[in-house]
Amino acid sequence: MKVTKESIDKKLGFDFVTYSSGCRLGTECDVETPDPFVGLTSEEEDFIIEYMYNLRKNDKK
Repeated sequence: MKVTKESIDKKLGFDFVTYSSGCRLGTECDVETPDPFVGLTSEEEDFIIEYMYNLRKNDKK
């Protein structure tokens, strides 16, 4: 099966582009939350990395 943004969103149950864990850099997070990305394949992880890179690169234009 081909990896697509839609297939990853469906597997995760949310849009990975707009996902927020609720914790920010420089702040302390007391709530332990499971990593929703832990069940992804390496191909799906690579897709997300490339997708987000291209998204950020296009935003800077």
